Amino acid sequence: MADPSDRRRVLIEATKRARRVGHEAYGPIAEAVMSSEQQFTHEQLEGILKFLKLGRELNLRRVEQIREQIGARRRARVRLSRARPSEWCVA
Repeated sequence: MADPSDRRRVLIEATKRARRVGHEAYGPIAEAVMSSEQQFTHEQLEGILKFLKLGRELNLRRVEQIREQIGARRRARVRLSRARPSEWCVA
């Protein structure tokens, strides 16, 4: 379905079957997390959240580094493909 506020976007919604399959796969994990959550104090949960946010940030930075490396390699290949054979090797 088109996003009424932005025609460039498309909104999707999970079907009943997709929700059921998702619940079958992840429901037990969600239930276990909910029951174990009560084992931690508010301060401990805040520490866990801080740790997870840091891990997310580090992963996002690494993704950017990898994208930059891929871009540099692609640019180098394009330069090489445009070079004359005499420019392929450096003496």
